[in-house]
Amino acid sequence: MATNRPLRLLIVEEALRSVGFGHWYEYLKAITEGMKAAGVEVELLVAKAAEPAVLQTLPARPVLRYTAWEFAYYSKNPFKRWYGTLQHNFRFAKDVAAHLKQAEPYDIILAPTIQPHHILAWYKIARRFGGKKFDRLVIICVNGPGIHMGNGRFQFSLSSRFYRKVLRMMEPMHRSGQVTFVCENRKAIEHFRQLCGLEFTLFPHVVAFPIISRVDNGNKEGEVTLGSLGSPRTEKGSGLLQQMAVSLLKRSDRPPVKFVIQWINARGELAKKAEALVNDSRVEFIDTPLNTDQYLACLRTLDGLVLPYQTRHYYDRVSRVATEAVCLGLPFIYPRNTWLEDVAERCGAGVGFEDGNAADLERAVIEFAARKTELQALAAERRDLARRYHSPDRFKTLLLRQPDELAAMAF
Repeated sequence: MATNRPLRLLIVEEALRSVGFGHWYEYLKAITEGMKAAGVEVELLVAKAAEPAVLQTLPARPVLRYTAWEFAYYSKNPFKRWYGTLQHNFRFAKDVAAHLKQAEPYDIILAPTIQPHHILAWYKIARRFGGKKFDRLVIICVNGPGIHMGNGRFQFSLSSRFYRKVLRMMEPMHRSGQVTFVCENRKAIEHFRQLCGLEFTLFPHVVAFPIISRVDNGNKEGEVTLGSLGSPRTEKGSGLLQQMAVSLLKRSDRPPVKFVIQWINARGELAKKAEALVNDSRVEFIDTPLNTDQYLACLRTLDGLVLPYQTRHYYDRVSRVATEAVCLGLPFIYPRNTWLEDVAERCGAGVGFEDGNAADLERAVIEFAARKTELQALAAERRDLARRYHSPDRFKTLLLRQPDELAAMAF
């Protein structure tokens, strides 16, 4: 569609409402700035309720009235949940269509975090506006609908049929190049291959944080400070983390470990704070969201991270916290046989533990404390590779279908 004018990119993300809650702001800011540096004109469609700081710092239009994130359509009644899924697809399609009808044509539309609440909407938009208001639609599917059952196999519920059906309806658009389906790791690509039979493209999850130096966290020689940042949802292993910490801090032979745990109110199934940890001086709870500066300041005081995520949910799900960790040279503790293990082994460092096993997580913390210097050195050594792999420039290369020099190491 572009002739003598710059390429035009539209990014559509209803979840972008705040600069201080979740990772969407930094993620989309990195993509936006990387594309603008390459001479691409960028616009974003974001939540109608977006904070002024979002609109002041990004070329964003607040037009999307509803969000499917933050469990807005959740109900214990499965029929109400699926009615909500369909309802949001139609609401979302209406808002995006209203913008496209009055906007100048785009070369590419990027939909960066898609779930079933959006997929039918994008099918309708692609059929109606493809080739007229945009040349290509790039859809990044971040969460597969299946549950990992071991050995790389996924189990799909009856509700997954809707997702499968719409993806297969879009297969002719996929074959023609009008629609590109994307995942952010090879395990997720296999997940969607088993779901619908389509071959997805691999893109990196973009991080553009500056390199930070650690500050004196007040630790004495041999002491270790480990952080666990993000919402305390059950799937993120917050209950397991606390079970391990209660046990470890009771031990007379424990290493000198302190924990920094973020515990912010968020919708969804949340774990509860362990009373034994609330008044323990070796545990610090952060009860508020962190903006970018606060988040980086927190990371600078840590020796490593603990990511006790449940494998059935995080086997192939990208953790932005882990991606940021490897790009900053920060080692972490992770569940084995997950994408987290892949990223640690390829371009980071850390210690693995058995999924759901608090005793083995405790062992991993003890091992991390003993090997802290070694793990930090390895993470720092691999940091530059991680930053290249996850860079906005590499994302731009793939989005514009240019040769990728790091394709061989993709994981």
